[in-house]
Amino acid sequence: IMEILITSVSPLAQMFGKVIGIFLVGIVQIAVFGVVVGANLMLPHNQDILQGYSLSISDINLPVLFYGLLFYILGYFLYAVLYAAIGSIVSRTEDLGQA
Repeated sequence: IMEILITSVSPLAQMFGKVIGIFLVGIVQIAVFGVVVGANLMLPHNQDILQGYSLSISDINLPVLFYGLLFYILGYFLYAVLYAAIGSIVSRTEDLGQA
């Protein structure tokens, strides 16, 4: 399949496809984790436990969650661009480890 992709798609489009695809997988993973945590906190026995510790869902700091998501996005694209730049410098796979 890689031979078909290499011959039919430009390297730039292939690189951006990989970067954006893996980014979307990461965002979906974070969303699924958030949904599971939210559903778990809504269970009746867990709400009793949270009230025992004087905790509530309204105590969640939304700006911190926003900045965490923002830094995840910016950090991901920073590393993706750096790795793509290093990958474009070398001509052989064996040289990739040294770069």
